[in-house]
Formats: sequence, C-alpha cells, structure tokens
Amino acid sequence: MIEWKVARSEAGGRLDKFIKSRLKEAPDSFIYKMARKKNLVLNDARCTGKELLKSGDSIKLYVSDETIALFSSEKSTDSKVSMYTDAYQKLKEIQVIEEYSDLLFLYKPAGILSQKAKNSDLSVNEWLIGYLLSNNEITEESLRIFHPSVLNRLDRNTSGIVICGKTPLGSRFGSALLKDRTLHKYYHCIVYGECRLSGTYKGYLYKDKSDNLVSFYTDEGKIPGNKVAEAKPVSLSVKPLTEANNKTLLEIELHTGKSHQIRVMLKNLGFPIVGDPKYGKVSAQNQSSGQMLCAVRLEFPEINGDIAYLSKRIITCKAPFSLH
Repeated sequence: MIEWKVARSEAGGRLDKFIKSRLKEAPDSFIYKMARKKNLVLNDARCTGKELLKSGDSIKLYVSDETIALFSSEKSTDSKVSMYTDAYQKLKEIQVIEEYSDLLFLYKPAGILSQKAKNSDLSVNEWLIGYLLSNNEITEESLRIFHPSVLNRLDRNTSGIVICGKTPLGSRFGSALLKDRTLHKYYHCIVYGECRLSGTYKGYLYKDKSDNLVSFYTDEGKIPGNKVAEAKPVSLSVKPLTEANNKTLLEIELHTGKSHQIRVMLKNLGFPIVGDPKYGKVSAQNQSSGQMLCAVRLEFPEINGDIAYLSKRIITCKAPFSLH
C-alpha cells in the first residue's frame, strides 16, 4: 500500500490525473479498475477516480511494491527546472502586482512573450514557474501533476497585467471568468489624431496564420467567402481620456479577447496605435517609441466560494507611457 497527501498547490486537480503523475506508466484502465475494486480510496472512502481533490486529502492505493515500481517513472525534470530558473533570473523586468493563494497578477513589459512560441523561448510562463519554485510554493514533484500557467495572453509588444493560475483551482476559476466575460478588462493606448470615438464597436476578425496578420470586417457580409467560417465576432468599447500634440489617450474595455483585436480594430476605425509595428504608421520615430498599448485594469464581479477574496476586487498597473 502507498499513501499520498494532497498539497495546497495540487488542490483542484482530478484524482486520476494525480495518480498518473505518480505512476506515469499506469494505463487509465488500471486506475479505474483499482477504484472499482476499492483498491484505490480517497479519504478512506470509495471513489471513481474523477473526483476533484482538496488540500490535505488522503489517497491510498492498495497494490504491491512491485506494481508501484512497474508503473513508476524516474525521468529527471532537471533540464526543465533549469529553464524555469533561467527565466526567473533573466526576465527581471517582470513584476508581481498582487498575489493570492490560487492566482498571481504580474506586470509584463513590452518585448516579452506571455507564452513561448518555440522551445528555446523564455516567457512569462517560465518566469512564473521559476518564481514559484524559488519561493517554495511548488516543487519539482508537484510539477508532475500541475503546471502553473498564464491564463490571458498579451501580444509580445503589449505591456500590462497578466493573470496566472498557481493551482488547478485558480486556473480553472480564472479561465472560466475569461470565458464567460464577467471579468472586465481595460487597456490604455495612445493613437494618432484627435479621436472622437465613443461607445461600443463590433465586427469580425479573421487571422491569417501564414503571416500572423489579422483582418477586421465591420459587417459579416463583407467577409470573403473563404474566410467566413474562421472569422470570429469581436467587440470593444472606446472612451477618449486626453488629447495633446495630435494624439489621443484612449481607454478600451475589451469584451472579447482575440489576437491583435484592439490594434487592428483601431486601425480600421481610423486611429492606429502609436508604435504598433504591424498595424500602425511606419516610421523610425514611432517604432523607437514602442507600442503604446497596455492592459491597465481588471475588475472582478461578485464572487462566492473558494475565490471570494477576489469579489469585486480591482487590480491595476500604470501604463509605461503618457501624452505628456
């Protein structure tokens, strides 16, 4: 018999996933068979294998040491841990805004990826795990069960607040909020011209994956036939804040979170973002200024249950640019 205790960082994950993280070679059929035969119990009670775990839960598996050895995997995670440590040491511009037991809110500067695009990249995702390892909030062992991760992706050249799930519970909760759009997300940006846009703007986005460029259409009828199936409805609200030197500081509330959405919609509405390398005005001067788009505020809805500490909470950061 072997017994495991569920750590705080492992809470919210499924029982069968927990077992698979310890016994990597065990087939799913073995886990469910053990549960049916009561050789696998949760808190000394019968289980199915699909239960969601809580911190402190006791898991017992009544099998021989030979069976445990047969299904165990001793593959080293040293190389991955080294990558996380490297990211934490190198990406020093990333800052912690607020931290809770299940969720972490970071400031991502422009120029850093939210999640890596290729294996050699270092991103906020790797920095996050390196940070949690350095603070002893997770261990190499717990990484076999669950990887903390970034929940909302900002474009490389967009700065601002990134939401990170530290535990399975936090990741599941944060992802649900982003999906059901009850979390209000606000951005600040500087655009060219005296912008008088105000209110909500809608349309459709199509992303061409071959060149990573997005097209915006104000009406479904204007979408080319070969793009209709993959075009996604989008929406945002615009509020001008201040004007100076033929530029306007805008506040954007993002209702849908599609790739390059704010950038391409503002360009098509006649007000490209200053410093945007893809959708802005091309000149050496505006490229050197950097892309002036920052995710500055999150407003949470009323929340009950395990994450009630975020109920109606507002998380903010300061944009790294201004009109003055």
